[in-house]
Amino acid sequence: MKQIQAVAGSEEYQARLDEIQDTLRDYLENPRSAQSPEALEKLEQEIRDLTEKLAALVTGRQIQHSLDCAQMQEAQSKLMTEWPHRLKNHDSEGVWVRTANGYEIWVRAKYFRRKGKRSGKRRYRGFYLGLLLLGINERCTCGFAAEASLLAAMLGSLAEAGHVLAERGLRIDIKVLRRHAYPVDSGKYAPQSCQRRRSRMG
Repeated sequence: MKQIQAVAGSEEYQARLDEIQDTLRDYLENPRSAQSPEALEKLEQEIRDLTEKLAALVTGRQIQHSLDCAQMQEAQSKLMTEWPHRLKNHDSEGVWVRTANGYEIWVRAKYFRRKGKRSGKRRYRGFYLGLLLLGINERCTCGFAAEASLLAAMLGSLAEAGHVLAERGLRIDIKVLRRHAYPVDSGKYAPQSCQRRRSRMG
């Protein structure tokens, strides 16, 4: 599983960023000499792995900044007042979010749940309003949702799409993949996500 074991925005997270940047800078300043197809393939894969991880780290930093900014706090408060049921903010250490290239990053986000309990004393399902407003549904960014949707359409099978993703180190539940297997309109994705989650909350 492709995960970055550090909280977005933390000193450890920044250290990971600096380390990858230094390694890539070394590739630029001290080019390697590949003497065979196998050596070039290995070199190319090493560089690709580094750039994909760097992209995930930079994306995670943007997501965390977006969740922490004053505008997002106002937007969450506004959405709470518009919700059909009263919501309560519960403490949360954070949540994994899968980025476009498959890496999962750990971000801090406010967790909400409808007040009261269902029959049988079960609590209502909780969710993250900030992620919802960013169009992050099923804890996957719009970019990953689009990739998963396209892959499923090309292969014509959710099972095949899941298999291909697993070979890339991206294990995802078939139910989640099914919910992503439709055309994603980046301009409308977040509102649609909000509407879906409202309907599920009943």
